[in-house]
Amino acid sequence: MNTRDFLLRISALKQEEKYGEAVNLLIECWRQFSDEEKDFVLEDSFTISSFIASCRKSNQQNIAIRFIKRYPLLINEHTDKYLLNAYGWCLWDRYKEGDKSNPHNNEKIREVLAKEISKVLKIILKTEGGNEDLLFKQLFKIIYKIEDRKPNSNWLLVENFYKEFDIDLLSINCEKNKNGQEQASDIEAWYSRRTKALFKLGKWEHCISLCNAGLNDKRITKFHNDNDSWFLRRIALSQKEQGTEISKILDLLNDILKHSPKPFICKEIAELHRKQGNLEEAFNIASKGVHLARRHRDKINLYALLGSILEEKGDKDMTYKHYVFVKYIGEQENWGEKRELLEKLNEFYQETPRYSKKEFKKLETELQTYWKQFKDNSFLHQRKNRRRQIEQKGSIKKIIVDSETYKNGFIASDDKDYYFAVNEKIARFIQEESQVIFYVLPKQGDEKHTRAKILKVL
Repeated sequence: MNTRDFLLRISALKQEEKYGEAVNLLIECWRQFSDEEKDFVLEDSFTISSFIASCRKSNQQNIAIRFIKRYPLLINEHTDKYLLNAYGWCLWDRYKEGDKSNPHNNEKIREVLAKEISKVLKIILKTEGGNEDLLFKQLFKIIYKIEDRKPNSNWLLVENFYKEFDIDLLSINCEKNKNGQEQASDIEAWYSRRTKALFKLGKWEHCISLCNAGLNDKRITKFHNDNDSWFLRRIALSQKEQGTEISKILDLLNDILKHSPKPFICKEIAELHRKQGNLEEAFNIASKGVHLARRHRDKINLYALLGSILEEKGDKDMTYKHYVFVKYIGEQENWGEKRELLEKLNEFYQETPRYSKKEFKKLETELQTYWKQFKDNSFLHQRKNRRRQIEQKGSIKKIIVDSETYKNGFIASDDKDYYFAVNEKIARFIQEESQVIFYVLPKQGDEKHTRAKILKVL
């Protein structure tokens, strides 16, 4: 078959959706073509993109990737959009699937694929509107998405991948998912993914610096997925790792909890109390945190901590039930098995019983009844009634602590003073005499001052 007939046949087979035949045809002809004929075909980007797309459609992405690796000059700043898209989606599929036949080989494969994905993304970014491209969006998050769900995540791979990107080229737009929920912009996601990777890698100073940068980046007008709270948590725990006193870290985390009642903040506070030997206080704060979110997946680490605390308290029955509950949630979320958890369960039984959906619901009901004993309505009052509060207008009368990461002081309104404390997300906009919208928080215990929650700086 001459090259002209070959080009026409490849195009026809793709249009007829005979993708496997198109792939086989190129492989067969490639063995017979001279170097000149191969060069002629390689200059036809439409044919090459048809071949790459056919590889993907016939689930033979490996052939496409090996082909591009053999002829790397095909992918550059001048590459045809259709070819770039076809190759990009092949990489996306391949990274997502991994090596099912040899899972132990996945790490090496994904490291190679990540470099190729980075190369494609940088090319897309240089095109007009490239940062809004669907392929860009999907490739930009696939590395983190896969690694974050693995039992043994490769956080060095995540950090090395995202640090390659110039944040100023990323999109600031917040899109909506299929359920209509607004998602974080690529800039916000970049901060979130990198700070998590840096934290996991133990690069405390760099983590603190980047968290502060994310909280102060004015391109992020609204935080999603509790990212502001996660940034503050990483700052606090990084400072702990650098040697800051536990009491000061607890003060910071408790302040975060007042403004952002989240189960993962309760978990950190509970763990610190536990390390100090204050088991009752650890159990108290952890059991309260159970009521701060609806989805079990958002509280799985808190459930595991409760199981561990109950084990130290000597309650074997509830310890085991908490561990089994965590295991079941992990299975439902396809998060893989955690060796530590399996070892804990094996201390109770040689083989962990499998729960049916009906049995799981029964266990869930039993645990919810157990947790309800420790429910603290005053603790939940701020969270549940936040939107019901009457908004007021006032001005900043006095700032007491004025640091880069935190501000507190007093708001004056209608001849009354209200105490406030804010993190960087709002602090950067506040100075004395600033006009603010706020609401009054419910009083807790023997507080000297009436506290206020600032909603907006005018």
